[in-house]
Amino acid sequence: MKLILHIGTPKTGSTTIQNFLKLNRNLLDSESILVPKTISTNDGNHRWASVFAYDNDFEDEFTKKIFTEGSKSREELIDEKFNEFKKEIAMSNANICIISSEHLSSRLRKIENIYKLKHLFNDFFEEISILLYIRKPIEAAISLLSTQIKTGQTPQGLDLEFFSNNLNNLKVIKNWENAFLKSNLRIKLFNKENFIDGDLIKDFCAECKIKYSKNFKTHKRSNETLNLDQMKYLKYLNQYFPLLKKNKLNKKRRNLTRFIIENFQSSNQFLPTKDQYRLFEKHFAIDNHYIKKEYFSDKKQLWSTYKKEFAEQENILDQLSKREIEFLNSIKKLWYTNN
Repeated sequence: MKLILHIGTPKTGSTTIQNFLKLNRNLLDSESILVPKTISTNDGNHRWASVFAYDNDFEDEFTKKIFTEGSKSREELIDEKFNEFKKEIAMSNANICIISSEHLSSRLRKIENIYKLKHLFNDFFEEISILLYIRKPIEAAISLLSTQIKTGQTPQGLDLEFFSNNLNNLKVIKNWENAFLKSNLRIKLFNKENFIDGDLIKDFCAECKIKYSKNFKTHKRSNETLNLDQMKYLKYLNQYFPLLKKNKLNKKRRNLTRFIIENFQSSNQFLPTKDQYRLFEKHFAIDNHYIKKEYFSDKKQLWSTYKKEFAEQENILDQLSKREIEFLNSIKKLWYTNN
């Protein structure tokens, strides 16, 4: 069986891809394509794949949730899950297995962990190819900023250092190159202009040798970037409704993000200033040169030309009028009362 390991990167439509795979698991199975259930979370993300390769003391929000104190140790739970996965593979007659999780690229940052995963998967896959979509850094940074606000954070704006450390295309590519060789990597640019028919799912299907069918179920786009008004309003309310309270999910925050998204539709977008844009371009110039040279030598330029306007000031997320603040304070009071 051949394995296609889709590793993201983050902010490149992975949630949409995972929804597609989950919704069409049975139809894909009939075409000899296995989308494993045993290592998947409810949203279709194969989170357990990265857990198998973690260091024993590595923690993230997922491990904190699943490795709570109980009768079984962390090691026992991982062994149990891995054995379930091996059994699922052994019982399948599929020719191709597809595993998808952006956490493979965002969590497995050490080459040792990637080698560990490779060693585990080599036992039952004849061939492994790595598929990753990468996004223009400034665009990915804006999408990440939106996600931070959705999850209750109050970021000041585009943080180049944070972004470079956490969503760095070249670092991901280099790590997986070292473990699997360049010939095993298939890198795609996350840009509608580069997708087949401008459709991410059709593009993904082509990369995975899946014959696209009208019978496929599709899900509306997931985890879309907030517009500027939504970002400003939600960031303000995040001061009073953090995601966690005493290390537990804050019940007072329940449905707040959804409320803001549904009630504040706007064409206004968060835009970088010209200086911010130039800073990102300069910082990632060498990285982009390497990626273009090694993987996209036929293209005149790696990324599409920037066609949007620029913001005049960097602190735009904190620019709220007196009337807006009064309105948001009213929402805050109502939310406290009704949640």
